[in-house]
Amino acid sequence: MIKLHPVKLSLFISAASLALFVGFGALVNTLSHHHQEDIRDLKDEYGHSAERLEITQRQKMKQKRRADSLEVIVEASRRPELLWTARAIYSETRRPEEMWFVGWVIRNRVESRFHGHGTYKDIILHPKQFSAFNRGSGVRGFYMNLSPSQGVERPRWHDAMQTAKGVVDSPLAFNPLPHDTYHFYSEVSMRGRKHPEWRDKLTPVSKTEVPGLANIEETRFRFFRGTHMNLLANKEKNATSTAR
Repeated sequence: MIKLHPVKLSLFISAASLALFVGFGALVNTLSHHHQEDIRDLKDEYGHSAERLEITQRQKMKQKRRADSLEVIVEASRRPELLWTARAIYSETRRPEEMWFVGWVIRNRVESRFHGHGTYKDIILHPKQFSAFNRGSGVRGFYMNLSPSQGVERPRWHDAMQTAKGVVDSPLAFNPLPHDTYHFYSEVSMRGRKHPEWRDKLTPVSKTEVPGLANIEETRFRFFRGTHMNLLANKEKNATSTAR
């Protein structure tokens, strides 16, 4: 039987332990290195996947916008009420936040058969209502002949058609204005006078009554409540007074 000297045995155990520790450490380092590489690969793959997902989502949104664009152009081509409403809206403003309110004034007039008219075209072409369509107006021909297909090259005209579709097709509950709001005017477009004669005969729509109006400058648009019968009555009264 071989007997090991206690000192030699101790040295042997220490050397073996050291070798085992070094070997285990090297194994741990190797595994850790591979693990880190796996993590980097996963992160890279995740990054690529997220990027591909974002690109796909952008493409889908672009395709949806294109489809929506074509849909509104087709709708306006076959539905005169959309086309004429869009023409009137576009003649009044190029700002999307204002288009919605202008459109609903037109819808209010249609619903109430303003001046006895029941169609959008008749409402819009009624004399001295929408200035761009008055006979003798230098821009009348332009707005009268705007076609839906021009929405491809004129983004704001496209916005007007989309707004018109939203207004005409929405339930009346979506109306942001009081239902008897039939008039508006733009101070910045008035020439030679501050406001139209009828303003003082009607009730202004307040911003507290319609919060959305807070986003619209008063010098650009002011909206008014009151029936056209009030205006007719005032005209007749004034005519009678003048005759006397």
